[in-house]
Amino acid sequence: MRDVDWQIINTLYVERNITKTANLLFLTQPALTKRVQQIEEEFGAALIIRSTKGIEFTPEGEYVAQCAKEILKLIEGAKAHIAEENRLDRGVLRLGVPNSCARFSLPALVESYAALHPGVQLDITTMLSHEILALVESRSLQVGIVRGECHTKLERLMISEDQIHVVSRGKIDLADLPHLPQIDYTKEPSVIRATERWWRERFDQPPIIRMRVNHGDTCREMIANNLGYGIFSDAKFVANYPELTAVPLYFKDGSAFTRKTWMVYPEEELKKRVVQDFVQLVEKLNCGK
Repeated sequence: MRDVDWQIINTLYVERNITKTANLLFLTQPALTKRVQQIEEEFGAALIIRSTKGIEFTPEGEYVAQCAKEILKLIEGAKAHIAEENRLDRGVLRLGVPNSCARFSLPALVESYAALHPGVQLDITTMLSHEILALVESRSLQVGIVRGECHTKLERLMISEDQIHVVSRGKIDLADLPHLPQIDYTKEPSVIRATERWWRERFDQPPIIRMRVNHGDTCREMIANNLGYGIFSDAKFVANYPELTAVPLYFKDGSAFTRKTWMVYPEEELKKRVVQDFVQLVEKLNCGK
């Protein structure tokens, strides 16, 4: 078994999906499937069962998956210990961030961190916040930036609270929203639930969803071409578009409709210098706001 084989088993166990696992490990699906078959041949037992709902682990697979998790922790711990003992500014920081964070906030943060620690390699994963939270809780990631609700036993620090906006080309009256086409984009489930609450407080009919797209960038371009309005959980998407109007939203009780952003990490990860320094940098930048 190679190190990457343990990573394959661990990621499969977390994701329960061949396609997601292949994407996260930068493998093709055929290559991943073939390697899983080879691993099963090495153990002389079936480890996973494929179905229309994804994959399930056999009892033997459950045991191997637990071994994989422990082995990866031991390998990472050994690397971190040796690097610290040698006082070398090197190592790997496994970080998960939402797409919008990777687009707007992360580059400046990485620049500051890299200037302090040029020898550290950053392994960055981008996905939805609830997926990031699950990977940090399973210790597949060391630090995560998550948005929306954050119910976890992990250590956490709120790093921002951003207003939700309705965005349109030109002026818009919020009272007209039920009669106008909306362009929706993929958001965190907790933000979707909060948006539905905001809508139900004001309107008796559902929104007219003209189209659904994967990213805020795509939604913004559709709005810029006057195809409808959008509800944005990050106003940075439209900050440099003067032709677009962003209207902040409030609940009926007058409270601002906002979405919080958190940094989360396991407490034991602070023993590793690469993690400790990153957390301290985020705390420092947050205090300076």
